[in-house]
Amino acid sequence: MENWQKLLKKILINKGLSAFETKVLLKISGIPKGEIRSYAWAAQQANRPKAYRAAANAVSKNPFAPFICCHRVIKNNFKIGGYAFGKKTKEKILKSEGLTIKNDTVIIRIPMADKRKRIARNSRRKTKKPQF
Repeated sequence: MENWQKLLKKILINKGLSAFETKVLLKISGIPKGEIRSYAWAAQQANRPKAYRAAANAVSKNPFAPFICCHRVIKNNFKIGGYAFGKKTKEKILKSEGLTIKNDTVIIRIPMADKRKRIARNSRRKTKKPQF
């Protein structure tokens, strides 16, 4: 853990956040610009993989938005979810970071090279012949 993370951890605990909430916020603070993660990912990173709703609640308690980048955390179904400053603000910030959003949903584009690899990999799989 770097020095700034140690300082942030102390500040978050002093703000009255639980150990779990602090872990979640520390983990999401490292999400790079232009990338997104899910609430389930945040819960997994805090060593409680089934606590994705608690992770969403922890993200909503972020006292340092948008500096701790809670806008980069979305639902598993790629819906943008809530935001302390409103969904429209979250959408604007994500768009400014290069993401495409339509109908409150983040659109993920897979580069053509990756698509070709996936198609080639699937075509090499042996299929079982049906037995009659």
